[in-house]
Amino acid sequence: MSERKGVPIVNVLIGLVIAGALGAAVWAVLQIEHTGEEHRGVGRDLLYNQSQIRKVDPSLIRYRRTARWPTLFKAARGLAVGPQDRVYVVGDAGVRVFEPDGKRVAEFETGGEPECLAVAADGTLFIGMVDHIEVYDAAGKRSAAWPSPGVGTLLRSVAVQDDRVFAAD
Repeated sequence: MSERKGVPIVNVLIGLVIAGALGAAVWAVLQIEHTGEEHRGVGRDLLYNQSQIRKVDPSLIRYRRTARWPTLFKAARGLAVGPQDRVYVVGDAGVRVFEPDGKRVAEFETGGEPECLAVAADGTLFIGMVDHIEVYDAAGKRSAAWPSPGVGTLLRSVAVQDDRVFAAD
C-alpha cells in the first residue's frame, strides 16, 4: 500500500477560501471613507447640514408656553383641547381633564390603554385605543366602541370636524 504524503486538496481549498474572505474584508475596510466625523463611513454626498433647519424664525412661532402641570400619568400619550379650552390628556388607562390653569376637573378610566384622542364641540370624546376607537360622552361614559379596521392597525392620531372623525394609523 502506498502512503500519500502532503496536504490534502480539501485543506488547500479551505485555506484559499479563508484567504479570499480575509482579502475581501481588508478591501472593504479600506473602502470606507474615514472622515473623523460623527457619521464615519457615510460618503459626504449623503450628509447634509442640519443647522439651517434647526433655526426657527421667531416670527413664525404663534404659541408660547403659558403653564405647565403634571398629568400624573406614567405615560401621557395624547392630548386635545375641547370646549371651554379644557385640556384632555390620555395615558396609562384613562383620561384626565384640566382647566387652562392646570386644575384637574375630571378623570375616568378607559379599561384599556388609550393612544390618542379628539374632542368634538359638544364634548364627545373619540379615543384611539390601539386598534379601534371608543366614544365617550362629556361625563366620561362610554357610548360606543367602533370595531378595528383590520389586523395590524395601530392608531396614532384622531381628529374630529363637524360630524366626521378622522383616524391615522
